[in-house]
Amino acid sequence: MTKERFTVYAIRHGLTHRNLNHEILGSKLCSELLDESVALIKGREERGIVPKVSSLWCSPLMRAVTTAKLYFPGMDIELKDSLAERDFGEWDGRPVAELKTESEFIIFAETNGRTRPPGGETYDDYQERMKRTITDIKSLAQKSPDSFPLAMIFHTGPIRSLSEYLLPEDHALFRYLSPGAGGLKFDFTLDPFTVIKASELFTDDTPIEKTPLWQD
Repeated sequence: MTKERFTVYAIRHGLTHRNLNHEILGSKLCSELLDESVALIKGREERGIVPKVSSLWCSPLMRAVTTAKLYFPGMDIELKDSLAERDFGEWDGRPVAELKTESEFIIFAETNGRTRPPGGETYDDYQERMKRTITDIKSLAQKSPDSFPLAMIFHTGPIRSLSEYLLPEDHALFRYLSPGAGGLKFDFTLDPFTVIKASELFTDDTPIEKTPLWQD
């Protein structure tokens, strides 16, 4: 008997001016989407290349909510705090180029984000949110399989973390850095929870920019 397959779309929000300026953009600050990003998303929706989904989860941050409404107009949105970007504390809104000269940030980058940004979220607390997201996906599949396909609209860091948890190190999409308004498709089965396929979304048109993270 073939196991039931479930699909999750992990989609990054559209780009903002802070993204293009290579500023740290966490959970404290937010800004509106660029007009070019809005047009990109609307164009995909109008051309019918946005996947059809049964459920929609979203980070509570404005840039994610706006993206969710553009990609899936009229759908009910379930806001989930666990999908928010990491809280970067005093670094939020500062240019990466400026921070790269400061010792605390250098250590943060060298340890792959495992130190705590001043006034921000600890690595353990952030990763616990990502693990809770995976648990929530499993639970939804067990209790309400008709809720799939599921789309999640959120942020670069959490998408990168989920791809790290869900995919083997030798997978091409391990620690995936999503372009603006792009993302991944995960197909999985239960008992045990296993991702059987992962692929990129919207590869047939050009993203505005692959915005670097603090690692780049």
